Amino acid sequence: NTMYAIDAKTKEKKEVEFMAGPTFMVPNAKRTRFYLASSDSNMLTIINPSIKNVIKNIEVGTKPNYAAVSDDELFAVTTNKDSNDISVIPLKLQKESHRIPTGITPVSVAISKNNQLVFVANKDSGDLAVVSLNTMKVVKRIDIGTPTHVKFIGDRVYVASQTKNVVYIIDIKKLKIIGSIPTGIGPISIV
Repeated sequence: NTMYAIDAKTKEKKEVEFMAGPTFMVPNAKRTRFYLASSDSNMLTIINPSIKNVIKNIEVGTKPNYAAVSDDELFAVTTNKDSNDISVIPLKLQKESHRIPTGITPVSVAISKNNQLVFVANKDSGDLAVVSLNTMKVVKRIDIGTPTHVKFIGDRVYVASQTKNVVYIIDIKKLKIIGSIPTGIGPISIV
């Protein structure tokens, strides 16, 4: 339940405000804000890394374990694994605007470059849910096996499937699998 800001040059560390169950943190494109999912407090926390302080705690669904922020920093999204949904947070409002059921145990999420679609890896329902940010509804489900991580690279979505031992390649215009890359046993993350 502790997070530290560590200066890479001096090795000096500063404890940042207490967090209950910090699970995943993502920076914005300019690295002027960090967005932290805290599963035990059901919060998305916004942190200013230059002053190493919390700017805002935003209440989201139950047990948020992953967060994504759009490139233009208009939206943040958390996956809430115990409430089986995602929280959509317009960052100008700095509060949750929508909670959308996506599937069982959502564990990872990625937002398209144009902020039209959100891709959610639902580990226990075995699919990739595609959510429209225009309608705030699931518009497509793609069978993946046991997806553990989803990531945009260029104009494609890559999804690690723990039980299929592959990384699937998804065409974002057709919303279908167009290929796969064999991996070792049980891939869980893509970098």
